[in-house]
Amino acid sequence: MKFYFRLRLRILSRQLAELGWWRGLLLAPVLVAAIGNGLVGLARHETGQWVVPPLLLLLVLSQHRRRADLDFLHLSAPGFRPWLAVEYALWSGPAVLVLLRFGRVGAALLTLVLGPLAAWVPAARTQATTRHGRSVFRSEAFEWVSGFRQAGLWVGWLALVLAAGWWRPYPVAPALALGAWVLLLTALYA
Repeated sequence: MKFYFRLRLRILSRQLAELGWWRGLLLAPVLVAAIGNGLVGLARHETGQWVVPPLLLLLVLSQHRRRADLDFLHLSAPGFRPWLAVEYALWSGPAVLVLLRFGRVGAALLTLVLGPLAAWVPAARTQATTRHGRSVFRSEAFEWVSGFRQAGLWVGWLALVLAAGWWRPYPVAPALALGAWVLLLTALYA
């Protein structure tokens, strides 16, 4: 297990180096505060405490199915699933501690049991096809971007947003800005 955790530490440190330590330094307090606030809110609630175990299971499950090293683990250590279960139990530890802090022993035990079960779920299959169906949103977004580039419409959009923000106390101003925007788009694409 020591070698596995050393490998995971190397992978995480390499990912941190690629992402940049300053981004992690900026985002970590925000994420910790948001997740902690959500956990405390759920742990205080009598029925909300039971949302934590399935929520944590779904989070761990989604991360497990997208792991890039599952094929490597199959080849290098065929009995790797108990090690993964220990890792997932350690990752669910903070949620268990928050639940125990508020006296929610049943939900904490369920969280401790459900999280590691994700280790036995098979990995997600990769899509064999490279051809994807047409996306209406994607084609519309490309149309809008090309229209913005052709006519310099982004300047008009920015002017309308600034005007709506400037006259925000008047409820008619944002509606008029939206109407002008629709007229500009209609003139461009009609």
